Amino acid sequence: GADGIRINPGNMKDISRLDDLVALARERQAAVRIGVNSGSIRPREGLETVTDVAGLAELMVEKTLEYVRLFETRGFHELKLSLKASDVPTTMAAYRGIATRTSYPLHLGVTSAGPYEESVVKSAIGIGGLLAEGIGDTIRVSMTGPPLPEVGVGYAILSALGLRGRRGPEIVSCPTCGRCEID
Repeated sequence: GADGIRINPGNMKDISRLDDLVALARERQAAVRIGVNSGSIRPREGLETVTDVAGLAELMVEKTLEYVRLFETRGFHELKLSLKASDVPTTMAAYRGIATRTSYPLHLGVTSAGPYEESVVKSAIGIGGLLAEGIGDTIRVSMTGPPLPEVGVGYAILSALGLRGRRGPEIVSCPTCGRCEID
């Protein structure tokens, strides 16, 4: 009954099982989201020492394209791609890199973004920055804790960019005036 499936092919112990997944996805007309994240890709590739943003982002792009080819050689093209890192610069570099090399829809997010305040900042900059550049099709705000605040933050990011209507009034306040005129 799922409309889509999220997998990281690099986590599959038996890649031949991909044929079963493709057959089921095709039968059920379900899209597949290929997810690659920085936290799992370095150890898997024996590259724990790759720490520079450009190198890690390019590695993420290369692995994602490798996984895309696995699906395309099986005649499956209903794909969405996700390249998440826990830091904003790597996340943005990876999405910018993949956006120039494929036309598949991109699912934006910053993985392991942390507790509320930290994840709000990381998501607003990372997701919001990419959307402002015209990159991305769907989003997911990730934060430690209950999932409901993730939705509110995502909606706020979309609203700030004019991609969704505002809910309720917008309060515009000048910090100096507020400090000087209000107790």
